[in-house]
Amino acid sequence: MEDLKANAKAAAFLDPRFEPLTQTEFATTRVEVSLLSAAEPMSVSSEADALAQIRPGVDGLILQYGDRRSTFLPQVWENIGEPSEFLRQLKLKAGLSADFWAPDVKLSRYTVVKYSEQDLP
Repeated sequence: MEDLKANAKAAAFLDPRFEPLTQTEFATTRVEVSLLSAAEPMSVSSEADALAQIRPGVDGLILQYGDRRSTFLPQVWENIGEPSEFLRQLKLKAGLSADFWAPDVKLSRYTVVKYSEQDLP
């Protein structure tokens, strides 16, 4: 529980990608926790093969190429519904070009069990 509190605080106030949460925003902020399954390496022969294997709305993806790495939770499918755009944005997040692909790109998938503050009794 302490780890959960520390990570929530860090996400709200210490993430360098965003401005810290303000007191006004705090009143309307709702907490959601995603419990990730173990990552499952995907065996893909090409980007087209990867796109054919991705399960929209189900898979969270981890992309790794050399020392570059990025991930999107399955919830990102709510904003990026097309597998090709999902993968494109994942590559950009890793600092790669949107059209990048190489034979040694590694993909892994995972699922989540999501808990929301609004789901509590």
